[in-house]
Amino acid sequence: MTFKPKRILVPTDGSENAQLALRKAVDIAKAAGADILLLQVVAPLYAAPEYAMAGMSEGMLTQAKKYVGELAQKMQAETGFDRISVFAMQDAPKPTIAKTFPEHHDIDLIVIGATGTNAFERAILGSTTGYVVRNADVDVLVVKEDETE
Repeated sequence: MTFKPKRILVPTDGSENAQLALRKAVDIAKAAGADILLLQVVAPLYAAPEYAMAGMSEGMLTQAKKYVGELAQKMQAETGFDRISVFAMQDAPKPTIAKTFPEHHDIDLIVIGATGTNAFERAILGSTTGYVVRNADVDVLVVKEDETE
């Protein structure tokens, strides 16, 4: 039996590895006739309400929306694949990527980069990728950086 995903979630944090994951997802989506849902989750600013009042949270979300839109356009220009929907939201990244978003959008595959941009969080709290692999109810493909490049 061949697995053919129909809706592929690709979370991004702006890292090169996340872009590699998107390229891999495009290859899979082309072969399977699937749609890609490109997502950036911005963690809420809990500790400093003065920043939220100054519009920092809204600014971060606006930047995230702009980034995923530009990334989708870039990927379409490079690959000709145009079945990419973009999403940006403010929430806790790990549970949103692993559970909430896939449940609400009928995701059947998550394609995620092995490493992201935040080494400090990875060292202290554990990686988002590790969390997603352990907690997602759907298949997860982890894309590692190509050492030959």
